[in-house]
Amino acid sequence: MLQQYFRVVMKKLVAPTALLTSLCCLVGMAEPLQSPAHIAAGTIKGTVIDSISQIGLAHIVVLSQENGKAGTALTTTTDYGRFEFEVLSNRTHSLLLSRLGYRSRTIQIPAFTTPTLDLGTIVLAPTATELSEVQVVAPKPLIEHDLDKISYNVDADPESSTLTALEMLRKVPLLTVDADDNLQLNGKDNYQVLINGKPSALFAQSPSEVFSSMPAGMIKRIEVITNPPSRYDAQGVGGVLNIITYKKSLNGYNGSANAGASSPNGLSYGGYTSAKVGLFSLSANAGGQERTSPTSRRSMFREDFLRRSRLEQTGTSNNNSRSYYLSGEAGFESNAQNQLSLNYGLSRGNGANSSVQQAQLLNGAGELKQAYQNLNAGQNAQSGYDVGLNYQHSFKNNEARLLTLAYKTSSSTSTNGSDFTVLPLLNYKGRVSTTHNDDRTQEQTLQLDYVQPIRKQTLEMGLKTSFQRNSSDYFYQTRDSLTDVFVLDPKLSNNFSYQQAIHSAYTSLILKKNKWRLQAGARLELTRVDADFKTSGTLARHQYTNLVPNLNISRRLKEASTLSASYTQRLLRPALYLLNPYVDLTDPQNISYGNPGLHSTISHVFSASFSSFVKSTSINVSLTHDFTASAIQQLTTVGPDSVARTTSANNGRNQRTSLSLNSNTTVLRKLTLSANSSLGYARYSSQLGGRPRTNAGYTLQASANASYRLGKTWRTSGSLGYSSSGILLQGKTASTLWNTVALNKDLLKNNKARFSLSVSSPFQQYRRNASELTDPTFHQVQESRVVIRRFNAALTYRFGKI
Repeated sequence: MLQQYFRVVMKKLVAPTALLTSLCCLVGMAEPLQSPAHIAAGTIKGTVIDSISQIGLAHIVVLSQENGKAGTALTTTTDYGRFEFEVLSNRTHSLLLSRLGYRSRTIQIPAFTTPTLDLGTIVLAPTATELSEVQVVAPKPLIEHDLDKISYNVDADPESSTLTALEMLRKVPLLTVDADDNLQLNGKDNYQVLINGKPSALFAQSPSEVFSSMPAGMIKRIEVITNPPSRYDAQGVGGVLNIITYKKSLNGYNGSANAGASSPNGLSYGGYTSAKVGLFSLSANAGGQERTSPTSRRSMFREDFLRRSRLEQTGTSNNNSRSYYLSGEAGFESNAQNQLSLNYGLSRGNGANSSVQQAQLLNGAGELKQAYQNLNAGQNAQSGYDVGLNYQHSFKNNEARLLTLAYKTSSSTSTNGSDFTVLPLLNYKGRVSTTHNDDRTQEQTLQLDYVQPIRKQTLEMGLKTSFQRNSSDYFYQTRDSLTDVFVLDPKLSNNFSYQQAIHSAYTSLILKKNKWRLQAGARLELTRVDADFKTSGTLARHQYTNLVPNLNISRRLKEASTLSASYTQRLLRPALYLLNPYVDLTDPQNISYGNPGLHSTISHVFSASFSSFVKSTSINVSLTHDFTASAIQQLTTVGPDSVARTTSANNGRNQRTSLSLNSNTTVLRKLTLSANSSLGYARYSSQLGGRPRTNAGYTLQASANASYRLGKTWRTSGSLGYSSSGILLQGKTASTLWNTVALNKDLLKNNKARFSLSVSSPFQQYRRNASELTDPTFHQVQESRVVIRRFNAALTYRFGKI
């Protein structure tokens, strides 16, 4: 049955794919514009290896000379030692190739007349003696810019050994983390999270929870892809967040182990290791975290204008959590053209929370009419795994010509339950209840990708199919006061399954001409959804097709400056928690539930950016505008019973314009400075109660980081960040301010160990989190007071020999 369905889908996709590919090929075959003769651009390429295999990531300094004037440019090879860059062919050049642990090599290149000069294979010889001391002349920059992404090099951040991944994300350009640890990418909370370029079950439920339990030390680089090419799934309005972890080494082994403690009440531990012997390689990351949060205080005030009543709530809450993870990759290279790898990921976590709440309901004259106390005790558990098998084949006649086949299976579960008791204090009916919810997600994916170089151009195409099955089983029971038996409430209980099949085809063409670069592509996705609400006997079936274009054009102004512009569309499919009609009755005056009638939406994204690198300073300025019709928006209404109900619906329009500035510089070799800022204007419109509603406003996010090296073994650093009030359809959230100070000391021979101390928010012990909802029928303010000052200590030990 599955094979038959797959054949039908492929018939529907092959023809559009062929059409898209043909269009791209016609563009590539078109006669290019003739450049002036004095430009004389040419391409130099080659491959850097050692005596055993490709060396990977060698540094190349290009020195050019003409009319007594010298020019300098810097580039690096790919993971497999290949390099290719454009120069002015009527000049002479010197190539200086270097790699830590290898002897540098200089190659003189005279002026040439051919379009491409292939240097073939260049061998770097390993150094025969161990390096006794290395002086860092140019520290690795924290932030790097590419055509379609911004990269934050976590391994160059001195605070990486003491911070969590979530705390590190606060420093990354275009990412914001609010007071409630909600993560947004480019102002959006809809985005994809990838691990080493692949989706992971680790982030199936709540990315912020996973990041808060992940030490930043296991991450090598964080990539923010705001304009994803067509080879990426169309899902995710905000873009793609790609987490690059430590994976491979050259022949030999290396790794690290770390342990940390924080006050109040935190403990973390973990490590990574990687090894390569001949044709085999293996890498693994593992660790865990345990945390108990101090007691936080919460309050809520809501005034109901129609019923002239007022609700006041105050209370305290506590929570604790534990989480563990394991991920890695095993690889086999039978030869330079064939590579086979197996990647895996496992996660598990659990937690508990408790709260005590006092509630009072007053009339318009301020007289107390009802009062009760709400006691709640909850538990939660999550687990997930994913396993993937990948095969890559490169062709002997052209190593850039690649064929990749990948299969992945993943599964995740989430269980949560609550026992709550409502104790009547005045004119209120008490009750003892229990609720339980099980969510499960299973997915299988098969993907085929092909890359075909055509002279200087590159054609990419591929097919992908994925099957996802989501299920939820939840119940709500209340204790009968006469029989003392818990009775099931069928109106608040359900069992449903949600199946989704996505079949896609894409093609993309990259054109290069002198200083110009054009990337054009399109992705066709066919989606089929089947929902079965077993308890109510309701079925819902949808099938729709989306063609998602992608266009990116850039021009190199000087040797280190680039101007680019792009347009793309992003597709948002509602997540399971938005579809699940499970009713959360933990707070009887504020309930929430999902909407199974939600459908996907499309966002249009326009952007323009300028990036430059001058000496030791990099800078990037970008302007982005996006809008979404029939957007999924969260709505809160107050009913005749004075109870607030929160759900989501496709009845609005979202618009956002943002200007971002990111820079990084090194001063006197010892001081590294970086600054990120984003000024945005958001506008949300919808229909509430049959009446139009609009909310708009400006937002600002800004952060700065400084790191200074004291001698050879000491380093100090500090960070400061600010996020202004966030804009909601019905209100706003409070602003936040955060800061961190850290001190690192390298220990042992060759600095194999590092001890780190840091303080989060040293000048502020508590943070006030708040949100405000304003409506013609009610006004509501929620506040919480939580402890944010945290002292951290960590010890990291590196081992291995390469």
